[in-house]
Amino acid sequence: MNGKLWLVLLATSMMMSCASARMYPVQGPLASETPSAVYSAKLSGAFYSGSITIVAANGEVCKGHWARVASGRSPSEVPGVATVADSSVTEGMPAAWDAVYGRGFYVSHVLGAALYGQAMLTGDKGTILNVEFYRLNPGSRSVVRIDGVAKDNHGNIFKLAF
Repeated sequence: MNGKLWLVLLATSMMMSCASARMYPVQGPLASETPSAVYSAKLSGAFYSGSITIVAANGEVCKGHWARVASGRSPSEVPGVATVADSSVTEGMPAAWDAVYGRGFYVSHVLGAALYGQAMLTGDKGTILNVEFYRLNPGSRSVVRIDGVAKDNHGNIFKLAF
């Protein structure tokens, strides 16, 4: 195997085995607060599934499992990801992508992406978070970039930045 390719694969694997991110509210009650609430997130696992923990600004800890969404499947069909009965969280994720990144973004960039992950998290104070993320240009040898969104059961939509 080419030495440079091996190095890229190793670096990508290390970055995905434990990644940190921030969540910024862009719509909903938290978006109107000053200063704006910022959540911290930690993801573990590589490429197909892993765990995710998000700590809210108020100290609430939300935990769950993320899994890769295979091309051609909806996120609700992902095995290993918990689902909840609260449709305000589970529905409307394409609209959340468009609210954060612009009209038509979900269809033109996220849907069918090679690495598209989804998670449902529950918090120790009752918050439920639906999180989705995808990796840009998975075949590229440039810096790995992952974008994502989240939606909670309190009417907030977040931008997930790694």
